[in-house]
Amino acid sequence: MSITIDVADIPVLREPIDRAAREGLEQGLEQGRSEGMAKLFVAQLSTALGELPDDVTTRIGDLPTDHLMELALGVAEIGSLDQLRACLDLPVDVVPSTVPTP
Repeated sequence: MSITIDVADIPVLREPIDRAAREGLEQGLEQGRSEGMAKLFVAQLSTALGELPDDVTTRIGDLPTDHLMELALGVAEIGSLDQLRACLDLPVDVVPSTVPTP
């Protein structure tokens, strides 16, 4: 014989579960927004600067949404890969192996 208890019937348990669900949903939405913004920013930069090295795209993907927004608003001012690296706090003098040098 098993006993089943529905937490929806216990108000003291229901509230923390609802709060955790709301917080999880909010975090998931924020993560989705950030990932979408990072993809768009990478696409804009790739159009302007050509293929981006892996370390640059990884760094962009790791940025918080507010930092991505600031950089995306200034994308027209980023004229070179070195400027982009400086904005991302990456070494400027690195020649990545994933992008062929002319």
